[in-house]
Amino acid sequence: MKISFSKLLLNWKSPVSGRNFPVGVLQKRLDSGLYVFSYNISVVEEAKAEGFIPFIGISDIESVYESKKLFSVFERRLPNTKRNDFQKFLSDNDLQGSDDVYWDYLCVTKGKLATDSLTFMEPIVYEKNYVLFSCEVAGWSYTKSKNRDFQQKENIEFIVRIDDVNPEDSSAVEFIDQENHYERVGYIPRPFNLLFYRLLKQKISVYSKVYHLGKEDNRPHVLIYTEDIEREIIERETDLQYLIEYHD
Repeated sequence: MKISFSKLLLNWKSPVSGRNFPVGVLQKRLDSGLYVFSYNISVVEEAKAEGFIPFIGISDIESVYESKKLFSVFERRLPNTKRNDFQKFLSDNDLQGSDDVYWDYLCVTKGKLATDSLTFMEPIVYEKNYVLFSCEVAGWSYTKSKNRDFQQKENIEFIVRIDDVNPEDSSAVEFIDQENHYERVGYIPRPFNLLFYRLLKQKISVYSKVYHLGKEDNRPHVLIYTEDIEREIIERETDLQYLIEYHD
């Protein structure tokens, strides 16, 4: 599997409210090979109120940091590359010929550790007039008891629509299972919902397909997409560009 992302969003989950805060963006420059990290200043200011502290060594939230090697705060999320399980990981994901196994490892595993509240998230991708985004369904712990068993089902699709009566989020976008009495499955996670909310407001159709179920709780993982949408429509959302990666 060839990993094509050059951008990952760094998410911090608040231990106070459980909210997700995309506090920064880590990029791998394809032309120079440099790692680049920058903070989302407005998001960081919100997160600070719930306990977020900028990282040691890259603590100035107004600076853009560049490095030839992965920043140490993120490097600790990588296993020993000589271990057998890491070599198996490369084989399982067809990455033996990778130019940067560290970067590809983060793209696949999202850098998750059991010891903290940080994880990387894939960006929304714009490619060949398609908007593409894959994610776990948010809110599944509240809705799973009312949903049907998705195991061994094929070609499952959900309706994607705005939830106009959500008291927690005025831009909420929900997944609806039309095969189960139009039961709510969950939501597009914040802050990615903002782009799809705005597209839906413009009467642009948004679709979704289930491609995986979580091992522990059968949480649906979905591919969200649009068809035949001009790039300028996406570029118009200037405040959301940090969420988006453009592929030629």
